[in-house]
Amino acid sequence: MQRLPPEALMHVFSHIRPKLAHFDWVCNIMAVCRRWKSILLRTPRFWADLIEGSSWHFYGFYSIRLDADVWRRFRFAVVKSGRLPLQLYITCLDDRVADFLLPHRCRISTLVISQKYPHTHGPGINRLVRAGLPGLARLSIAYVHYEAGYTDRDFRMAYPRIDSTLMPQLRALEIPGHHFAGANPLPSLRHLTLGECGWQRWCSCGSESHSLDSLLRALEQCHALETLAVQGVPVTHDGDTTDRVVRLNGLRDLRIEGTAQSIFTYLTHLVFAPTISLYLSITPGDGTFLDVLPPNVEVAMLGAYDTQRVHFRGLSRSCSVDIYGAHGQEMRITEGREEDEVDGYDRQLLQTVGLFSQVPRVDVELHGQESANTATLQEVWSKFRRLRSFRMADCDSRLYLLPFMSSLEGQQSLHALEHLSITWDCAYDGPFFMNRRGGERDLIVTNGCNASVPVWPTPYDASACEAFCDLLAPVLASEPFADSLQCLEVLICPSPTEGYTPGAEEMAAIQGLLHERLDPLVRELAVVLYRRRIRTTLSRQAVVHRYPQA
Repeated sequence: MQRLPPEALMHVFSHIRPKLAHFDWVCNIMAVCRRWKSILLRTPRFWADLIEGSSWHFYGFYSIRLDADVWRRFRFAVVKSGRLPLQLYITCLDDRVADFLLPHRCRISTLVISQKYPHTHGPGINRLVRAGLPGLARLSIAYVHYEAGYTDRDFRMAYPRIDSTLMPQLRALEIPGHHFAGANPLPSLRHLTLGECGWQRWCSCGSESHSLDSLLRALEQCHALETLAVQGVPVTHDGDTTDRVVRLNGLRDLRIEGTAQSIFTYLTHLVFAPTISLYLSITPGDGTFLDVLPPNVEVAMLGAYDTQRVHFRGLSRSCSVDIYGAHGQEMRITEGREEDEVDGYDRQLLQTVGLFSQVPRVDVELHGQESANTATLQEVWSKFRRLRSFRMADCDSRLYLLPFMSSLEGQQSLHALEHLSITWDCAYDGPFFMNRRGGERDLIVTNGCNASVPVWPTPYDASACEAFCDLLAPVLASEPFADSLQCLEVLICPSPTEGYTPGAEEMAAIQGLLHERLDPLVRELAVVLYRRRIRTTLSRQAVVHRYPQA
């Protein structure tokens, strides 16, 4: 490479895409020889990429002292980047950093800042923003932490005012919602993210002037807005009511996260095109949000979407509904819940059935034996006449699903089923199911009452595998599943009674037996070890291990 002309080496250096973590390696490049060092220092693209690809933490998480090495390398890279645009990702922009950046402010195109201490790291960003950033296209300000020992309640920090005259090229803005309420009109803004402020104790966002009406008034001035994301706002004050309605005709993507009341309040003041992509996340939820949809959301979801596909996903602490329109639109409604609120899970699933029973394609994914009761499952299987994909994890298929599939009602209801994912839990001993292969009744009902299913510590061996296939194979071979079913996934659960988990050799043997018995009945068969994690919190998680097919 010593013989390469300087232009060739500059071209090579400009495509390296270094990061701050590679700075020692960068020093090694410059230490090769004087020629390499000279060429590298005359390659602004290299240093601009180094700045863009790095997160500059000038202070440690709990440190109040400037990191001298990071500060020195940052200044060196900025100076050597020439006149190229700067994309800056900075944690803790204080007065010293702001003063250094002021001469380079016209080059800043992206400024993403996370601040920690209001009394030391607040004023610097205010001075930088007030000086004007004519080339700034993206601005993100987040106050993520505060100094625990700082107790001066009289201190009030003025948040930087977002002024379009100082940032005429601003296209994307990420800022706490209450601070956006005081912003001037931003005609160039295309993408807006409104979050929560972590410094409400000290900054001006607790002011009464930042009301719901002022927030809507500022939003009303963003005529070119295309995407809007809202988290945790508005938090209304007593008497904070308004009749203001904001029309966002150009909006194509709307995301709102918060309580059901805050989301409902926000949506009732917005008017948007019915073909918008909409994402709503309700925490906590009780399964009733679909019952009280604002009219604008209901029109978008049921009218203009021309819904072609619905995907319901039920987990231990949340459930979501994805709705896909004929023209690429997407709507997702997610409700978080406490683990013991089983009724909320059932309600949302039944609401989905009621709203989308005639949709051309429906996919349902359920996790947790206790998540949905028998009556709910019967409703899902019976009313969704276009159910194409069904996944049920943590619950042995012999308890609910196979009896229904083998019945006349099940054969009529699930005639469109293409993808099926079922659970095989060997803790439920094979002999328990021997006299129930025909599926004449629900297997969870024993002796005429809702008694618990007996559980035995049975290993996954050839005998258990044969017993499982003896029940599954006749169902797969029957009509209409012999023609419609394309893919079958078998989830194998470790025994909960003795902690037994089949090893690699045992899994290989089980997989071979399952393929031998079931391959002639389906086009594609997958065997998966579905490993439950111990519940250390209220949530349930699972790890999936895939084994290569035999």
